[in-house]
Amino acid sequence: MTTKEIFVATHGDKYSGVNPAMTPKGFDEVRILRGSLPKNPSLVISGIGQRQLDVAEALGLIPDYEEQWAGDGDSMEIVGGKKFAILADGSIATAKQNVRFDI
Repeated sequence: MTTKEIFVATHGDKYSGVNPAMTPKGFDEVRILRGSLPKNPSLVISGIGQRQLDVAEALGLIPDYEEQWAGDGDSMEIVGGKKFAILADGSIATAKQNVRFDI
């Protein structure tokens, strides 16, 4: 079985409102990740929300696919100081870094 690494990057600081873009601070926060990612990833998938597209731009990447399941115009939730997103299937996603999957 071949092991592949999947890297997930979420948006940085963003403006408020419906489908907000990242702020200049948010772009700076995401740009820090560039050195941790492969120079030429084999596949780039982005959500369709403005801030998800901003992440790709901040990382200097062009999405191969823009998919709603990877993020849309809704905002991440913060409850009790913890950040999470509720996915379309009702499951809750929390941030983890450098997660390895066997696919």
